Amino acid sequence: MKIGEIYYFVTTKATGHQSRPKYHLYIGELGWRLEGHGFLFINKNNLDDGYPLYKKDYEFFPLEVSFVSGLVGYDQQELDDSKLKLCGQLSKTHLSELYRAVSNSEFLEGWVIREVCQKLMPHL
Repeated sequence: MKIGEIYYFVTTKATGHQSRPKYHLYIGELGWRLEGHGFLFINKNNLDDGYPLYKKDYEFFPLEVSFVSGLVGYDQQELDDSKLKLCGQLSKTHLSELYRAVSNSEFLEGWVIREVCQKLMPHL
């Protein structure tokens, strides 16, 4: 997996749902607070001032606009069981914009901001 790749798979980690298919943006191996492979959820609703992604740029999205927010970690076994589907790659421009949006977030916890920005920085 590469930083910025967008995957689609069923998760049990979406708040309020036992299980549901979701798009995820891969950000890399996580640190001590949240171990495993790190992803940001891609949601249909703008939760916590999420970063927008548009269907015109990423044709596989079913909606005109989706929003990136919420860090989640998966261990290797969870990913092996989830039948990941690689859908695309975030452009370098959008990675840079996402970095700025996360670094300026008023909703994400400080450790989440640091973790995500640290993973994105080398790829800008």
